[in-house]
Parts: sequence; C-alpha cells; structure tokens
Amino acid sequence: MKKRGQTEARIDSKLFEQLEDERKYWRNVLLRVVVAVKSLATRGFSFRGKTDTFGSTNNGNFMMLLEVISEFDPVDSTPDITNVDQLSLIVRFVQDNAEPVERFLCFLPNTGHKAEDMLLAVMDTFKTLNIDINNCRGQSYDNASNMSGQYNSLQVKIKEKCQYVTYVPCAAHSLNLIGSSAAECCSEATKFFRLLQNSYEYRTSDKRIIKRKKRDDECRDSEGEMLQGRDYFRVNTFLLICDKLLGELRRRKTSYDAVTANFAFLCKLDTMSEAEVRVNAIKLQKLYPIDLADDLQEECVLLKQFLTANDNKMSLRQLYLFMKQNDLKEAFPYTEIALRMFLSTAVTNCTAERSFSVLKRIKNYLRSRRSEERLNSLAILNIEADLTKSINYDSVIDEFVNQFVHRKKM
Repeated sequence: MKKRGQTEARIDSKLFEQLEDERKYWRNVLLRVVVAVKSLATRGFSFRGKTDTFGSTNNGNFMMLLEVISEFDPVDSTPDITNVDQLSLIVRFVQDNAEPVERFLCFLPNTGHKAEDMLLAVMDTFKTLNIDINNCRGQSYDNASNMSGQYNSLQVKIKEKCQYVTYVPCAAHSLNLIGSSAAECCSEATKFFRLLQNSYEYRTSDKRIIKRKKRDDECRDSEGEMLQGRDYFRVNTFLLICDKLLGELRRRKTSYDAVTANFAFLCKLDTMSEAEVRVNAIKLQKLYPIDLADDLQEECVLLKQFLTANDNKMSLRQLYLFMKQNDLKEAFPYTEIALRMFLSTAVTNCTAERSFSVLKRIKNYLRSRRSEERLNSLAILNIEADLTKSINYDSVIDEFVNQFVHRKKM
C-alpha cells in the first residue's frame, strides 16, 4: 500500500511508470552486456573480430555471445532498428479478365505525418510512375485524422487535386473503432476493478436491504423492483453495448451508402421501371461528367431490356464479368466504364497491412542498412509473388549477356 500511494497518488503517475519501465529495460540490457564481458574476460578470450556487424561470422566473440543471448531473450529482439516511418502505396484496378486486383507499388520513407507532406510524397511517386491522378476514382485509408479527416486531411487534399476521387473509409478499421466505442460506453467494462472491489465489499459486509412487507390491501406497483443479476447485466451492460454498436454501425454505414447508392441501380435494372432507370443514370452521369456521356441512360435502358428478356439477376461484379465474356463492351461502353469505376474503389486497407508484415521480415536488424530502392524491389518481389513467378527472365538474361560481351570486346 505504501508503494501504491507513492505512484498512483502522483499527478504524473503515467510518466513515472513509463520512466520506471525504461529504467528496467536498460538495466536488463546492461546486465546482459556486463555478463558477456565478464565471461569473456575471465577466460581470456578476445572481444573484437574483423567486423562489428550483427549476423556476420567474423564479428568476434563479444557480438557472437550477444547474438546467442538474443535468441532466448526478448529484450534484444527489435525487428527494425532504423525506426523509419513507411507509407505503403497500393493501387486497385480491374484486369482484362474482369477481376479487380490490388497491387503494391512501393514504400515511401519519412513522408511526415502532416497531410501536406503525404500529399507531396504521393504526387511525386505518381509522377515518377507516370500515373495520372485524374484517372483515379477512389481512395481509402485508415481512420486516422490526418488521413481521413473532413477538413484538412490527406483525402481532402487528394480530392482538391481531382474532385472525382471518392473517399471510402477502411471497413476493417471502422469495425474495430465500432467495437472500441461500444466497449468504452459501458461503465462496467471500463471500471472492472472497481466492480470487483464493490462485489468484495458486498459479499463480506453484514448489511442487508430493508424491504417493507406488503399489506393485504396494497400492490407493489409503486415500489422499485429489485433486478436479479442476470436482468441487471442485460439492462445495464448487454443492451447498452448493443445500442452503441447499432448506433455506430448506422453512423459509419452512411459513408458506404453514399458510394453504393450511385451505382446500385445497375444491379436492379430488371426490377426498375424505365423512368427510374433514366433518373438514376442521369444522376450518375452528372457525378462523373468527364467519364460518362448522356448516352449512358440509353445504354441502361437497353441493358434493362436485355437482362429482363434473359431473366438474369446479377451483382455488379457478375454483370461486369457477363459483359466481358459476351463482348458487350462496344455495345455498352459507358456502362462498362461505370462498372469498372465501382469495382476499382477500395473498401479496406488489408493489402497495405499485409505489406507492413512483409516489411518486418525483409528489413530486420540484420538488414537495417538496406537502401530504400533495394527494399522496395524485394518487397514487390515478395508481395506480388504471383507476378514474380510469371516473369520471363530470358530477355533480361540475353540483354545482360549482350552487354557483357560487348563490354568485354571493347
């Protein structure tokens, strides 16, 4: 209790705990270094080797001993000692086989955490890769304020460059925030230890609840009924969390409804009237005037008649695949463009999250000095393994051999 009063009663208790953790960490590190020095010195072994690089076979006995300790000690298991912030850049597009895919482009190092810095890095990368921002129709990030804010975030800056780049928040991060918000709304969940303390006091105390006995000529409607434990949990915990979950789901669902509402009529053509089809087609054409022409409404009407005659009910993905398989692109060019824009819109950041897992494997403490160009090259080969396996190396080998032979003759 004395130690608890010394730490928890302080205003800067969190800072004090952080300093204590750091002090313990470095004490454990130095303790292992001292043990290694003591062991080598008492036996008369040399310390240094030809190199001072971890992982090298010629780095000497001292570093070799630290490597052995690190294999069984989590204190020395930092995967990336450079601490360089990386921004993962992913593009999503539709292939010729009507399959939407996401491809990793590169890692952007030290871009900064401000929206202006990240915008400059993204635009410079697009310029280097010959990607026109005006050809992009969607963007998706996590729910950080500098990425997804409503006023001065990266998605706002990107939309200032091209107004047709619709922002869609990451669905996976949104679900995570919904669960976090629901957990925080319940006092029983956030004050768990206080509940345990109250339960302990209730079980050990001799107090009892005084109840007035009911007389023969009165009812108990005016008195407050005592809730049983199951009912109390249902009213004050379960229903409270469910209400918060439903409220957060409805609030965050609006951003996805705004995107799908513009294209949803394309998969309901067979159930809509011709007038409704024309109204929705005109609305979509006005949203993307540089991509879609006035002929879109006529195409949708013809497509409605075609689907109704064949009794086909398909999703937007199936509809696009159906058009590609039956060579209907020439007959419905603007409808094909609209479907391609919808399928190219990203809804999650899962590919970006997986790229960071690859980053931890490629750039560990043994390869911390690897250049950014080499890091991006290895990351692309690893993340896009399906493309790596399909590369034809014959042309590259022939070009290298020809240059080598020509240089040798000179």
